[in-house]
Amino acid sequence: RAWRDIVDLARKVQGWRFSPNQRRGLEYLVAEALENLGEADRALPLWTKMAGDRELEAEKRCYALYFVAKEAMAKKEWEKAQLYAGEAAFMFQETGRDADKRKAAVNILVEANRSMGEYARALKHAAEYAALCKEGDDDWAGNRMRMAAIQRAMGDVDGWRATLTAMRDAAPNSLYGRMAASDLSASGLQNRLDALTRGK
Repeated sequence: RAWRDIVDLARKVQGWRFSPNQRRGLEYLVAEALENLGEADRALPLWTKMAGDRELEAEKRCYALYFVAKEAMAKKEWEKAQLYAGEAAFMFQETGRDADKRKAAVNILVEANRSMGEYARALKHAAEYAALCKEGDDDWAGNRMRMAAIQRAMGDVDGWRATLTAMRDAAPNSLYGRMAASDLSASGLQNRLDALTRGK
């Protein structure tokens, strides 16, 4: 699409009278164009307005929610990111739109909850993220490592060890399989050192 032309045309017609639905459609097109032109900061006020507009079609509103969540995440506004990403992920699922954006919204949910120390929720969303990945690909394996880290942060050492052991055994020669093996071996070494220190 000619994104710059859309922005220029919208500027020329901004004083025209539009019905509310026509205005919504125009604002969506402009926000989408700005996003594709790499001008996310200019698109954000439009996305924010649309995210709160319950009259906007769900097929469009899910994108507005996603972009507001993404910006909140960049600003470390974890609760806001969680709120908008949760609604975006749900609406992407309900409308069957943009599987990649749905996956990205779920990723924001994992990281926002993790950053707030809400590890049980983060783990739940990480499992949801895993279901959106193809087993064995880098996203899936990276998410398994993240799940192990969340389990460890929760104090679930058995769960952490089981997750890493499964990764190590499933693909011992892959990057993530070797990382899992390395983490397990470092933990075993630390345990032996702790035992030796306690024995003194």
